[in-house]
Amino acid sequence: MASLTLGVLYAYLTYRSFTKRLLFVLAITLFALIANGLRAYGIVIIGHLSNMQYGAGGDHEFYGWLFYGFFVFWVFYLANIWADQPLSIQQPSTENNLASQGRSPVTLFIIILSVMVSVQILARAATHFDRTDLDGIDFSLPDNFGDWQYSPTTNLGWKPQIVGASITKTKSYVFDNNMVQISMGYYPQQSQGSEAVNWKNKIIGSTSKTWVVSGKTDLKIGDYHVTETEAFTQDRKILIWNWYLVDNWETPNPNIAKIFDALNIIFYQRNDASYLTLAAPVTFNKLDSREKLLAFYTEAHEILHGVLSNTISEPY
Repeated sequence: MASLTLGVLYAYLTYRSFTKRLLFVLAITLFALIANGLRAYGIVIIGHLSNMQYGAGGDHEFYGWLFYGFFVFWVFYLANIWADQPLSIQQPSTENNLASQGRSPVTLFIIILSVMVSVQILARAATHFDRTDLDGIDFSLPDNFGDWQYSPTTNLGWKPQIVGASITKTKSYVFDNNMVQISMGYYPQQSQGSEAVNWKNKIIGSTSKTWVVSGKTDLKIGDYHVTETEAFTQDRKILIWNWYLVDNWETPNPNIAKIFDALNIIFYQRNDASYLTLAAPVTFNKLDSREKLLAFYTEAHEILHGVLSNTISEPY
């Protein structure tokens, strides 16, 4: 994807012919697939020959960036051979001529590599630390959110599938005859396979044989934005809200959550995030259950933010 994006930009700036542009984009896409195979093979060989001292963890990413920068340099260098001359209305001055001659693929490569290495060093410094620092990290959900009281004997017979979280919590709360269950996974230091945005985190787990999803929608209600899912089993139906919390940013969209992850690392040197769900039984209709979820979330929202944001009080 990165090569395709760079290829489109480079082709647009370098060629005037649509055919040339199309051929270059196709070529860099094909070469990127081949280069990615070589990159993966090279990292495996580095790990093998160094007895896994190098080529794993952050080194995996770092060597990958270096290899990609090398690949981009040679593709741009070779493609520059067939570059079209820029159109000009008037004869360029000698000064402009010299300036245009000074722009070379080498300069472009140095700029690209410098940016990539700088971003990689920043990311490594922000997100890699001794995981023993996580020992003892925990939090407790309060026994009440406003009028909603914790009920240890009440449950929905359902929980989301949350994978790789350092802390998982599920609690049920009641108010009058209303009941809401909260389930969450907290990831204090996200890494591959242990992250809030993970395809294995599901409303209905792959091993569940009883629960079936009957509807899903993107819901904006009041100040809150969630994904709303209807699920049922033989004897009950429930309404579920789920979303991601990264610092004080909330979104049900996994792609936006990843952007929030990057901003959290860059600006706050933190890499924690949470995957949250609220669920309520559907006793009358969906709108009634939605009102119960909204009432609970309104009471719990600020407290949840405080609990999750302060679990790690100092940046990494």
